[in-house]
Amino acid sequence: MTMAGRGGAPYSGPPPLLYKTRSRAFSVLATGREVVESHAMPSLPEADPRFHEFVLLQAQNAGLFLGQIPNPATGEKTVNLRAAKSVIDSLGMLRVKTAGNLTETEAKLLEMALKNLLPLYNSALDESES
Repeated sequence: MTMAGRGGAPYSGPPPLLYKTRSRAFSVLATGREVVESHAMPSLPEADPRFHEFVLLQAQNAGLFLGQIPNPATGEKTVNLRAAKSVIDSLGMLRVKTAGNLTETEAKLLEMALKNLLPLYNSALDESES
């Protein structure tokens, strides 16, 4: 399919960019003109199994750093509060940045991971200070 540019001449610029909005997607030429309306985007977010796996992996890493899971290389339980805090903070940032864009299941999973990890972190922090 050949696209026409200004004045009917064949368009030879970069390929159209696809800009997505919540209600619809538009194909926009380099000229910035709205050219073609494409498929309507779903109004509700769709579940992505990679998100589920990512949150579980991060929660498992935090559990490892909090001494809840033995290190697979050594078999020993060790505590690394700095690493645990980094993972928990990342999950908290993810919750804020994805607010309103997660399925109900994804939001509950992320919330539950944080709800379980924060008390474990606070407990490990208290133990390290005593």
